[in-house]
Amino acid sequence: MAKNLRAVAGQTHPLPNPFLVIATQNPIELEGTYPLPEAEIDRFMIRVNLSYPDPQQEKSILVYKNLYGESLPVQERVGPELLEAAAEEVRAVKVHPDVIEYIVGLITASRKDERLVIGASPRAEIALLYAAKARAALSGRSYVIPEDVKKSLFGVINHRLVLKPEYIGVSRRPDYTLLHKIVDDYIRAVGVPR
Repeated sequence: MAKNLRAVAGQTHPLPNPFLVIATQNPIELEGTYPLPEAEIDRFMIRVNLSYPDPQQEKSILVYKNLYGESLPVQERVGPELLEAAAEEVRAVKVHPDVIEYIVGLITASRKDERLVIGASPRAEIALLYAAKARAALSGRSYVIPEDVKKSLFGVINHRLVLKPEYIGVSRRPDYTLLHKIVDDYIRAVGVPR
């Protein structure tokens, strides 16, 4: 296993293995923050777009906040050993060459899309491969099927696609409807392996 290292101000620091970064972004409030360049955004494997919680979830949030304030108790559910075992299981998932061709076809479609300034990168293909393998493992399979790729595609590429200005919405809240349509267009256009 490769060592995780991070350099800060010229000093290298070892990081624990496994190591994971989860970042949050509020797409409405940008005051005091700066948009990341495309090359940095491309290094995030998946972007999950969250909507507002439903009223029952909001009620649960308030109940916990009322009880615990800002010191919400956190319990470890999975240790590093189990995470590494899960990663090993995902690595062992098989991918047929036709499914790899399908992944390449979907990503290549984004590069030919006239609605985009920038399509998905080779890094997106790798992320899509890994996400599909993880989805297969979570489904109890030791092999990837095209449906794993389809279901992983939006999360993997929605943050990597840069729309031309005429396609960017003017609302204050992000609307991912067009991005969903674009991804659906790729799924319809690229032949599914049998």
